[in-house]
Amino acid sequence: MPRGPTVSTTTTTTRKGFAMYYPDQLRTVYPVHSDGLHVIRPATSIRKLTAVNYEIRPQKSGPAKAKNISLFIRRGPFRNMGLYVVTLEEITTCPDSCSLKVLVRVDGQPVCYGANTPFAIRYAVGPGLLLAFDHDLETLTNRATRAHRPGFVVRLHELGDFPDHDYIDYWVHALEAFPLLHVFGYSHHTGALADHLDAVWDQYPGRFVVRDSDAVHGAGPRTPAVVGARPGFVPCPQQRTQTPSCITCGLCMNTTTPISFDAH
Repeated sequence: MPRGPTVSTTTTTTRKGFAMYYPDQLRTVYPVHSDGLHVIRPATSIRKLTAVNYEIRPQKSGPAKAKNISLFIRRGPFRNMGLYVVTLEEITTCPDSCSLKVLVRVDGQPVCYGANTPFAIRYAVGPGLLLAFDHDLETLTNRATRAHRPGFVVRLHELGDFPDHDYIDYWVHALEAFPLLHVFGYSHHTGALADHLDAVWDQYPGRFVVRDSDAVHGAGPRTPAVVGARPGFVPCPQQRTQTPSCITCGLCMNTTTPISFDAH
């Protein structure tokens, strides 16, 4: 089995001349980690990209301390399921319809979420990645079965988007081959790729919950999630401090509630 990552490092510069070091870690081989997984990773503490699986609690003295909440989703349709994430390379896998498809802030404009996650390991899309997915999905299925859990959830994607039709077809295959698998996420795609995602949403209702990000597609069955308040959209409870994390909320994981986020 191949061992060790291939890592590329880049440095970008803003128009004002301030250099921003951005280590773009792109893994092209997929060694097994100590937890037995290759590329599908447990949910991290990256706020809003996956789930904040900890809670900051004030102490009687000294700084606030992070206390772990749970490794499993507490509420919503995926309750009691473990949450895992897939991280692809942003920008290159993302459609032009995403307004945040830049890594350098210019004149205060928002940038890709990946600019705030320089140490996340991105995985290159290719046959090796799909084979690693197969191994990890089998491992997660066996673990959920042994623990008598109703399934597990994979967040697509912590960074990046569905790069092409073949990649979407892989997840169709995975949903068929691994009945305990559930998928949750967002996509900025429009056109044919968005229509393909619509078809998978309909084919696997409640198991393939990939929302229409910023409602850019606008047509089809997938429930939207947008940035900025809109009539009829429920503000994110975590951002309103009504719940400590995504993993204690689960609202985005249903198929019916339109969600609005503050910029994050």
